[in-house]
Amino acid sequence: MKLNYENYFNRVLACWTGKSLGGIVGAPFECHKHFKKTSIDNLWPAKLYPNDDLDIQVVYLEALQEHGVFLNSNILAQYWKDHCFYTCCEYGIFIDNFEHKIMPPYTAMFNNDWFHESMGCPIRSEIWGIICPGNPELAMQYAAMDGCLDHTGFSIEIEQFLAAANSLTFIDNDLNSILEKSISLLPVNSRVRTIFNNVRKICSSTDDVYTAWKQIIRMHGHRNATAAEPNFALILMALMLGENDFKKTMQICVQSGWDADCTAATAGALLGLLNGTEILPPDWCEKMGKTLVCACEIPHQFASLESFADETCRIGVEMAALKNKNICFTGAPEVILRHESPETSSLSVRYPAEPALFYQKSTAVEICFKNLSGQPLNGTLNIICPENISAAYNPDVCFQPGLNSVKIEISAAKNMEWMQSKNFFTAVFTTADGEIFSCEFGLSGAKQYQIYGPYWDMYDEDKYDVCPYDCEELTCNPACIPGMGDAMDMHTKFDKEYLDESALILHDIPEELPLALEKCGDYLYSHDISNFQGTCCFYAVHEFRTTDEIRNVLISPGANVPFKMWLDGKLIYEKRQHGCCNNIHDDNMRFTFTGEVQRLVIKYVVDDDRFNSLIYFHKQSECLKKAYSPYINNIACKINK
Repeated sequence: MKLNYENYFNRVLACWTGKSLGGIVGAPFECHKHFKKTSIDNLWPAKLYPNDDLDIQVVYLEALQEHGVFLNSNILAQYWKDHCFYTCCEYGIFIDNFEHKIMPPYTAMFNNDWFHESMGCPIRSEIWGIICPGNPELAMQYAAMDGCLDHTGFSIEIEQFLAAANSLTFIDNDLNSILEKSISLLPVNSRVRTIFNNVRKICSSTDDVYTAWKQIIRMHGHRNATAAEPNFALILMALMLGENDFKKTMQICVQSGWDADCTAATAGALLGLLNGTEILPPDWCEKMGKTLVCACEIPHQFASLESFADETCRIGVEMAALKNKNICFTGAPEVILRHESPETSSLSVRYPAEPALFYQKSTAVEICFKNLSGQPLNGTLNIICPENISAAYNPDVCFQPGLNSVKIEISAAKNMEWMQSKNFFTAVFTTADGEIFSCEFGLSGAKQYQIYGPYWDMYDEDKYDVCPYDCEELTCNPACIPGMGDAMDMHTKFDKEYLDESALILHDIPEELPLALEKCGDYLYSHDISNFQGTCCFYAVHEFRTTDEIRNVLISPGANVPFKMWLDGKLIYEKRQHGCCNNIHDDNMRFTFTGEVQRLVIKYVVDDDRFNSLIYFHKQSECLKKAYSPYINNIACKINK
């Protein structure tokens, strides 16, 4: 199909402008989980803020301009790490894993329990649809290449759906048709299909926004304002009820809350691609200006929207010449074509389980070799390990043509005293002819804990002054005591000391028989601690040290149960209510990591069989005083033997 470049450029300019406008009007209402009655006249904010909805895609354009259309997830990851300071939520998890030399897709799969199905990758869909006009399947391939940096299946599928829809706007001008075609490209068992069908049914039964919103949130609401499921549903609702009116669609997104900047920016971008610049409100465009509102320090940071759109389109022209045979441009400028480099034999790594190093057990890693020589290659495999870590494997290998793998077992030495957070390895394959292939990989050191407990009260101490069971006056089956059902439960009190807390916050209490626990990642669950079920109290002790003194460290804990936290003998935080296990950001929780051994003690009071918690150590970002990178990387945990 032929596509006129002038028309292509107009739609792309409308896309990036619509993306920017949506992000601007939605940002003040981000994370408002309620329906807000507001008029269109009140949507424009007093101040404009940069937005991650567009910034990461600006970084990706730089990667495309440098490497051409034959890039991969590792290239995107490196550009993100080098040029984008966003380190919150799943972005921070990805950055931390990548800095541990854990590569995509494991950057999204490891230590990402809370955020892996969030909105971070669906909001990056536009660039892939733009550079693959009229070829939704190709756009979906690039979306998957991107999404796996920090998300897993469900969120990636939403990004693929949106990338396909953006791509189809160049060959189809009917929104409903575009959405139907895009959803048909996903697996038949995809949750994205279920959400789409539910929203379509609701919106076809009512044109009242609040009525539709209420039904959608009842069906797909989530406590996490950035969760992909409710936000994707709200994007669809805004598009289906917005009547192809830009401001009305933005109003619906803002009124609907949750991740409002993401929903508004995504819907605004799609409307721009579908209709061109004519749909954009002139008064909003004038207020916004003609340049990107971008926070990343890159060449395009202050580029005009027109030049940014033109440079994006030129990548689309290159794509059409090299990979996208569905489109033939007319009137397009000449572009340099960067052909794919011939693929060569290479080493890589697979993790059969989590990419973590343990003291108590070995870790299996697969060293993979893609042999493109066309003949068997004999040689020697060598795994270079950090100090106090070894790898068990057969060094004599013969790699057949095609993909081969060798399983190795990595273990910590028994004399290891401290578990480092970063553990880097190098795999080297040397052929009999002296040709050398190598790759680096990493394992994240498992967190080390001592677990004290469980402790509990047999009876409700607020109800009885003395134990109704274990007393001289009464000895009987508990069922004989009126009103007693404690045989089916236990009790705890938040402020009761179930051991000598003043001692525990300073030193170990071996007579309490603590459990030496190691857990990869930052989350603790009931099944990690024990198989115990019921109301109880646990104490978790974590001793650590950093290489050097680090000031202004933000300790960010979270748990779904009440808890107390002590650092170096001082009570630093307590939470008395139940809630979700999202990490808490409190500026009063800033401390100095001294470089000496420090002791963190957490008391959990569990009223449910299901318990989960997390704790992050953040350092202040070099870019923004109030932004924090996710982890302190030069940290080591004391091993409990």
